[in-house]
Amino acid sequence: MEPAMNLSPPIADLLDHGVRQHQAGHLAAAEDCYRQILARQPQHIDALHLLGLVAHQAGQPAAAVDLMSQAIALAPATAIFHNNIGEAYRALGRLDSALHHYLEAQRLQPDYPEAANNQGLALIDQGSQEAAIALYQQLLQAHPDYPPALLNLGLAFQKHGDFDNAAHYYRAVLAQAPDTALAQANLAALLLEQGELDAAHAEAIKLLPAVNQATELFITPFQVFRATCDFDSAAALGDIWQRCDHLSPGQLPIVILNLLPYARDPASNQRLADLCRKWGQWTEAAADSVPLAVNDVDGKIRLGFLSSDLRRHSVAKFLLPFLRHCDRTRFEIYCYSTTPELADPVQEEIQRLSHTFATLANHSDRQIAESIARDRIALLFDLNGHTQHGRCAIFAYRPAPIQISWMGFLFTTGLSTIDYVLLDAHLQPDNPDWWNETPLTLPNAFICFGALDDQAILPGIPADRDGNITFGAMNNPYKYTAETIRTWADILRRVPGARFLFVRRQCASAVFRHNVLREFAKHGVGGERIAFADYAAAGRSHLDYYNEIDISLDTFPLAGGVTTADSLWMGCPVVSLAGENLHQRMGLSFLSQVALSDLCAADPDGYAAAAVALAADRDRLRRLRHELRPALRASSLCREADFAHDLGALLEQTVRAQRAAAHTP
Repeated sequence: MEPAMNLSPPIADLLDHGVRQHQAGHLAAAEDCYRQILARQPQHIDALHLLGLVAHQAGQPAAAVDLMSQAIALAPATAIFHNNIGEAYRALGRLDSALHHYLEAQRLQPDYPEAANNQGLALIDQGSQEAAIALYQQLLQAHPDYPPALLNLGLAFQKHGDFDNAAHYYRAVLAQAPDTALAQANLAALLLEQGELDAAHAEAIKLLPAVNQATELFITPFQVFRATCDFDSAAALGDIWQRCDHLSPGQLPIVILNLLPYARDPASNQRLADLCRKWGQWTEAAADSVPLAVNDVDGKIRLGFLSSDLRRHSVAKFLLPFLRHCDRTRFEIYCYSTTPELADPVQEEIQRLSHTFATLANHSDRQIAESIARDRIALLFDLNGHTQHGRCAIFAYRPAPIQISWMGFLFTTGLSTIDYVLLDAHLQPDNPDWWNETPLTLPNAFICFGALDDQAILPGIPADRDGNITFGAMNNPYKYTAETIRTWADILRRVPGARFLFVRRQCASAVFRHNVLREFAKHGVGGERIAFADYAAAGRSHLDYYNEIDISLDTFPLAGGVTTADSLWMGCPVVSLAGENLHQRMGLSFLSQVALSDLCAADPDGYAAAAVALAADRDRLRRLRHELRPALRASSLCREADFAHDLGALLEQTVRAQRAAAHTP
């Protein structure tokens, strides 16, 4: 019998075909070729490296590290292997390992701008902005026209808070290559962060033809269109949920906050929870590789509070009542700020009330987790979640035995290492499966803000002075939706002569005003009934504008928080809508504390009906105008000492239960 012919293609041909498929973006076909090679030659160096590269590009950095490590073991002097495994380590968040390999790549190949560029990105991720700036400046001396270095030097300056230099370098990239979409996106994001909405919108519009070039390019225009209420342009981006499904886990936190107004029903709440968990699982997988030893201590209970908002901010406003009144014989307070120290009276008060106040702005997640672990914190609060400047990835390292999400972000973080979410009875989600965190329920309100500014309330109601009812909103515009404005327009049509007043800094934006007026016009409400006020430009307290508003209309599905508190404080009732999840129920929580739960509806029709009925009851409006502030003062929202007692008791009970369980054989 003749021996069977070997019809398998030569390894060289398989490799060539795999590389061509790889370069064309056909990852599955390339992977098949590389695996065929490895089945025949398990230590084929190029196949190991390229299969690792496929894994990295497919969002599997752990598999990439394993495969590329095998290639490096066989060919340790290959610079590109070290650069690419550095990228996989950076995707895992293992920045020390990434930096080691980038440096090794440059040692092996001294003129290697790509490795130097990636080293700079790892330094940015690590919070070492000054080191990244110095590296990119040195790289540009050797390679003056290297676009990635120009782009990422801009990013380093932006992260460092030097917006002028950041914009200069983004524009330098665009001057070289006007169609560089990433530079366009970074510039738009920078302008948005600076509050330059009209300029940001102009840049975002330019990005629309390019959003399909890379999966993440839709994010910045999406954020800008949300901030300027350009719902038509946001719709032009296509199905946002599908776009988010294609993002890598590391890109999700940038967009999660802007998805909250899309989580309006059980299906969309589940979809957002799944995205948060996708990020959480990826983050924990990276943190698992460098576990931290945590030593809890007996004696006083050490409470840690981690936030970027330990300054003049609503989060600090809600935290201070507990800090002022907590029992110092039972608790020690440790505060960790992830933003640079400010000459801010609110931050100074928090510092005075803390046993330890640490500013950790330029530290990596792991470094911050190690600092917290060294302080032997018993219970650590995340006050940011997936909000701007949030650092909830720190909690994946489990720096404290008990970890709690509170007030900053009313949705699951997606982390299994955050044990609880602090809430009250009115905030309980309809479906606990949307949450990784277990509810920890206070007996009264889940936050307390004490007394607000003593802004005078004018006699009577605005309608007595102006003749007609004025509705108003001071919520952040990213919370507005087309359905919200459609419902507001319905209310105006049903209340003859009524007008609507928007009070926000964003009202200075011509684009924002145009888009809001366009939305109302779609539903038959003319611009003469809509007014805008930028309180900062007018030099007035935002609270004073409530003297011009008869009824505040809350946003939905993402309800307001501090805006509802402010409105009630000024005697201006709020109509809200309660949905199925926490972010949809803040209005219900606050209104229930002052016996106004009848103003919280279950659907848009009920919401509109409640607003129209309240507008017709001017006697009730007059009563509320001067009874709400005393009622608020008497409620648990303002009783600081009672709130501190309730929260302290709940935390002590939680810590003691955890310690007892830890010592149970």
